[in-house]
Amino acid sequence: MARSTIQDNLKRALTAGLAWPLAGDLTDAVLEQRLFAHAGVRRGFRRRREPDWASLACELKRPGVNLMVL
Repeated sequence: MARSTIQDNLKRALTAGLAWPLAGDLTDAVLEQRLFAHAGVRRGFRRRREPDWASLACELKRPGVNLMVL
């Protein structure tokens, strides 16, 4: 595991007010909610529109076309 990942998790635990040893009644779901409640992009929200995968698949079948060209 990368050092930055460990540092990020320790920072999340400090922000969530967690200390070792964890409480016995703390479930995995509750722990995950407390650690990752505000992480990343909101669920159901995308920054970019998703491409039309069917048309991309058709274009990739043409000679001389690759992902870099598209």
